[in-house]
Amino acid sequence: MEEKSIFCIDDDPHVVRSITRVLELAGYNVDSTSLESASIEILKLNRPGLVLLDISMPSISGLKILEKIRSTPSLAGLPVIIVSGKDDPKTVRDARELGANDFISKPFEPSHLLKSIRNFINSDLSPTRTTNFSHRGGDH
Repeated sequence: MEEKSIFCIDDDPHVVRSITRVLELAGYNVDSTSLESASIEILKLNRPGLVLLDISMPSISGLKILEKIRSTPSLAGLPVIIVSGKDDPKTVRDARELGANDFISKPFEPSHLLKSIRNFINSDLSPTRTTNFSHRGGDH
């Protein structure tokens, strides 16, 4: 597992480019996929330090991917931050119950994303620790 490596699962190429640009400028290595159906196998092979996960994707819900991550022994402890425009209370609650470590609403401020990532990478905090899910985003 590479501590400074982040894996982004999102079907929107504009969001992936934006996240990649912010994180690379901050010194992180970023890989991504829009192939939600293959994401678990890719994670098993790459073992990043953290996963950024969208919820609303065409072929499978990000919540379903989160559930698969948490039920896969080799991935279960991987920190997962949901980054999604679908931020209604039920979705946020479901994400928390399925084991998301944090939830950031789109659009988001880059500083909020970096702060959340730093809570789980290069820190002594447990990867199973969660934040208060404050829906930090842009103009919400």
